[in-house]
Amino acid sequence: MVIRKAKSTDAEDLKVLYFEYLTKFPPKEEQDMEYWADLLTKFENDNYMHLLVAEEDGKAVASVQMAIIESLTHNVRPFAVIENVVTHGDYRNRGYGSALLQEASEIAKKLNCYKVFFGNRFQ
Repeated sequence: MVIRKAKSTDAEDLKVLYFEYLTKFPPKEEQDMEYWADLLTKFENDNYMHLLVAEEDGKAVASVQMAIIESLTHNVRPFAVIENVVTHGDYRNRGYGSALLQEASEIAKKLNCYKVFFGNRFQ
């Protein structure tokens, strides 16, 4: 398993992860995958956005997204928000999600975040 930032070539794998294993009601309209690829390139180069993937068998099989939010509180230390934790059904119960969350936590520590939030849904 390789843990890394997502890149533009992961767009199709992420679409499968999000639409088949994360989103309860995925959009029915066709997705602009060129836009997805462009956005992934933007995230890859952004020190405040970390879209991490676990790669296995040459594809992204799990993912987590973490945003670093700058703050004027806590001695101007940032905080992190984690959302969209997902693992492909064929790769579950193998530690991918845990490994991604561990890597996200390490990044947050390196960036001196004072805390990490896990996103939750409005019901």
